[in-house]
Amino acid sequence: MWRQRLALGIGIVVIAALPSSVHASAPTEAGTGDAGDVVVVDPINVDRTLADGDSTSTFTFRLPDAASCPGDSANDDWRVSTFLVPADTNLDTLMYQALSPDGEAYRSLRYVDGDIYVMEMTSPNPGPGQPGLINQLPALTMAWYETGTLAPGPYKMGIACTDAVGAVERYWDTDVELTVAPDVEPGGLRWSVIANANVAAVEPSSNGSAIWVFILVAIAAIGGFIVVRRRRSLTPHNQKKTV
Repeated sequence: MWRQRLALGIGIVVIAALPSSVHASAPTEAGTGDAGDVVVVDPINVDRTLADGDSTSTFTFRLPDAASCPGDSANDDWRVSTFLVPADTNLDTLMYQALSPDGEAYRSLRYVDGDIYVMEMTSPNPGPGQPGLINQLPALTMAWYETGTLAPGPYKMGIACTDAVGAVERYWDTDVELTVAPDVEPGGLRWSVIANANVAAVEPSSNGSAIWVFILVAIAAIGGFIVVRRRRSLTPHNQKKTV
């Protein structure tokens, strides 16, 4: 009985010592609204993450695996669009009118050739009511923004799924900082990706190795304690000394 109680007590201490971050869950595709983060990457090598660039740079987004809209374009009239909006924008309230989200200083991103990436089609489904997978994203650029049209500061940019009336129902985004760069033409901008605190919260904790050391030490302590108890129980210390 004493062995069971000892093991239970050490087990409770080990569980309590585990960091809360291991219980954090990543965003899910099941609901609407914020579906997670995009990663800014090289359009030729999507495994290469980009931390910064200027208005002449090309980039694209890497979405989570199997990223999709609630329905496809062919059967359910869902569309895929890009956005670049001020950081304090509530993305859940975005509405698309024609070629960009409806709002002051709200922009869509553009293909390298200048076409606007807005109201693009998803992959088709055999029938209605099935998620519409988002096709591979093209190379994008900020080169087509006229110099001075975007104020420096923090922005959100990413990919959005819109319904038949242009309302955003699902999106993936990241934070960027825009700064003025008079020496860069066209566009006159530089951008840098702002680290996302939500991503850091679900990464493996740096305390993981220390926790495993603690567990191994606890197991060793239990084993040592049991050995000592057994030896004491076998020692005839209660026998009377012979004269």
